Amino acid sequence: MQLLPAILAPTVSQVHHQIKQINGASVILHLDVEDNHLVKGKTPADVAAMMLPGHTYDLHLMVNNPLIYLKGVNVSMLRYCYAHLEAKGFESFLDVLNRHGIKAGAALSPKSKVDDLEPYQSLIKSVLVMTVEPGASGRPFQPKLAKKVALVKQLYPNLYVAVDGGMTEQTLPLVSMADSGMVHSAVFKAKNPAAELKRLQQLFQ
Repeated sequence: MQLLPAILAPTVSQVHHQIKQINGASVILHLDVEDNHLVKGKTPADVAAMMLPGHTYDLHLMVNNPLIYLKGVNVSMLRYCYAHLEAKGFESFLDVLNRHGIKAGAALSPKSKVDDLEPYQSLIKSVLVMTVEPGASGRPFQPKLAKKVALVKQLYPNLYVAVDGGMTEQTLPLVSMADSGMVHSAVFKAKNPAAELKRLQQLFQ
């Protein structure tokens, strides 16, 4: 299982600070974007300004209109780009990403059903399963959603399955069937975030 640091902060400078805190511990970063409409919580709208060079990003757009957040983004820095099924123009978002050679992903909120993925399976390369209500960091992991992660992996074995929300040393084993897990509070609350990320990576690699 690959562990990625989840970057989530209300200002560009704080985003950059988090990225620098784990510098050297992970080349791939999971960057969260919020609009305070689809989810509670707001991050900078200028995604391109948040993305420091030298990293590859999995971009998680927790926003109503995901396409507008890609303006100015260097797509060569993206590995996967996720939007939520309930976002406006979700299918158009997938079409645009596929036309530009960007690996599109579908994010499943706790209320979203696995069956909801079926119409889009040919358009996506990855599924991001949320194991907390999306929004502010630090929300508790919902154990019942581990079954959802396993079901997605079972039904869509060719898709890259990621899991996000409440990931700690104690909860990560419950979703070990996933290809990757996102860690935020478990890392950034540590005195040395980079060292803590490396320790967790060694435990779960």
